[in-house]
Amino acid sequence: MKAFYFGPPAKPLFGALELPRKSSNLPRGVVLCAPVGHEAVRAHRALRQLSLRLAASGLHVLRFDYYGCGDSAGDCGEGDAEQWVSDVELAASELVSAAALPRLYLMGLRLGASLATLAAARRRDVEGLVLWEPVPDGTAYLEDQCALHRGWLTRRAEMAGPMDVFDDGGEILGFPLTTALRQTIGAIRLSELVRRPAPRVIIVERKETVGGRNLERRLADLGAEVTYLLVPDQAIWAAGPRDQAVVPRHTLDAVIDWIEKDRP
Repeated sequence: MKAFYFGPPAKPLFGALELPRKSSNLPRGVVLCAPVGHEAVRAHRALRQLSLRLAASGLHVLRFDYYGCGDSAGDCGEGDAEQWVSDVELAASELVSAAALPRLYLMGLRLGASLATLAAARRRDVEGLVLWEPVPDGTAYLEDQCALHRGWLTRRAEMAGPMDVFDDGGEILGFPLTTALRQTIGAIRLSELVRRPAPRVIIVERKETVGGRNLERRLADLGAEVTYLLVPDQAIWAAGPRDQAVVPRHTLDAVIDWIEKDRP
């Protein structure tokens, strides 16, 4: 693995590049777009294992931290969804340039899948898009996250007493929820896409959702070849001791198999 910084000097992003373990007649690369907040922490190990497996299959793989997240520049709370879409674009350009790639894939988990979709719709070199448990509607996502936070506060109050627990609406499980972040995530509506983000798209979910099916139809209407796949694997991004540090092998197998079928 090669760890490095890229992007503008004022806002450098941290990247981790895995080089292919075997040669290919047509080099390809994948940019992995992580979820954010507590979901990113829980999914870290699985995405690391996914990058190793993709590299073993002959792909260049770039993982990176969004601005204001992880080891990238910016304080926690400075980033927002619009900035992060630009970060995905920047990471894609960095990988294409560094590895001289003619074919590029973007893959995202949860909100990372939404950011990848929006970034791909701004580019013309994304051949394939992997959407793993995507977030089609930002407002619904925020409502779910806030409900999760309130549930945690309720449990804390039961243990510590109500006087020791308060909620000012400015965080989700220890991660800042600024006004800018709330507004830009809330504005995400993948059902309103007007440009095809990639010729080939796969949507992978644990169980069928209305949002996932609606996104499938919208992408198909835009001319994409869409695969909708149900893989009843672990929810690695969610709270729960049974899912901590779990690598969802069946999901990883399905994603790699889908990419492998696109070999020239």
